[in-house]
Amino acid sequence: MKLKIHYGTEVCTIPLRAVSEKGAERTDLLVLLNLSACPSMAEDIPALAKKIGCTVKKTESAIDFWIECGVFERVENGSDEEKITAETGQSHEQEKKDPEKKTRFENKPTYDSAEIAAIASRDGGTVRMLIDECQRITEKIFTPSETSKIIGMVDYLGLDLEHILSLFTYCVRRGKKSISYIEKTAYNLYDEGIDSAEKLEEYIKHKEELESKETEQKALLGISGRSLVQKEREAFKKWQDEWKLTPEIIRRGYEETVIKTGKYNLAYMSKVLESWYLAGLTTIQKITEAENKFHSEKEKETQSDSNGSFDTDEFVALALKRSYDSAAKQNTSDK
Repeated sequence: MKLKIHYGTEVCTIPLRAVSEKGAERTDLLVLLNLSACPSMAEDIPALAKKIGCTVKKTESAIDFWIECGVFERVENGSDEEKITAETGQSHEQEKKDPEKKTRFENKPTYDSAEIAAIASRDGGTVRMLIDECQRITEKIFTPSETSKIIGMVDYLGLDLEHILSLFTYCVRRGKKSISYIEKTAYNLYDEGIDSAEKLEEYIKHKEELESKETEQKALLGISGRSLVQKEREAFKKWQDEWKLTPEIIRRGYEETVIKTGKYNLAYMSKVLESWYLAGLTTIQKITEAENKFHSEKEKETQSDSNGSFDTDEFVALALKRSYDSAAKQNTSDK
C-alpha cells in the first residue's frame, strides 16, 4: 500500500532523529508533535500538559527526554537569542536607539514549513545538504526556527553555500554555536559588503591575523583574561607602526616599568619607550650600553655614595630633555 500525504497550507516539521528514537513513549511523541508545531508552547508547560491530557511532571519529563536526545535545546532568558552581539555588529539595544531606521536584519522574512521544504529541495536538494552539513558542524539538530534562519541566508541574502559553510566553521571554531549568533554575523558582514565566499575568506584571514597580533601584544604587557583597551591599541600602533620598536624593546620597557612602579603602568611605560626612541636606542644592546654609561656617570658624580643606584626616572627625563633640546637646536638652525 502506498500513501500520499496532503500537506495543505500548514506543515509541521519533525527532525528525522526524533522519528528514529526507539525509546519514545506516547507522551514523548505528543509533546514532540505539539512543540514542533508551536515551539512557544514550551513557555507554558501547564497549558501544554492540559492540551495533551497529561500531568505537568510527565510533560516536563518528555521535554527533558527530547533535550537529551538532541532534538530540542533549552534556551534560557538572556541567551544569545535575546542579547546578541555578533561579528562587527551592535547589540539589539544599540539598534533600537534609532527606531525609524530599519536594518536588513529587522526586515528579514520568516519562512513556514512549506516554504522551507520548497527552498531546501532546490538544485537537486543542495540546500538540504547544506542544512545537514551545518547541523554536523554545530553538532546539533536544528529546530524549524533555526532552519528558517539558514534558509534566509540562502534565499534573502543570496549567499552561496560555500560562504555559509565557511561562516559556520569560523563561528564554531571561535566557540559560537548559537544559530542566532551565526545568523546575525551573516547579516552584519553582508552589510559590510562581505557577500561572497572569497570576501569572507579575506575577512577571516585578516581577523585572525589581528587576533594573533593582539595575543602577542598582550603577552608583552603581561595581560591575560581580557582584550586590549583602545588606549593600549593606540599605544602599540605608535610603538610598532610609527616608531618601529621591536617586541624585545617593548617587553624591556614593560619590565623597566614594573621594576620602577611595582606594576604595569601604560603612561609610565610610554615615557620609557619614548625616551629610548628619541635617543635613537633601537636595540636592546644600545639601551643596555646607554644605561650603563648613565649609571657610570652617576657613580662618578656621587662617589661619596657607595650604594649609588640606577634611577630609571632620571634616565628617562634626561633622555627626553636631550632629545627635545636637540630638536629645538635643529629648528633654530633651520631658521
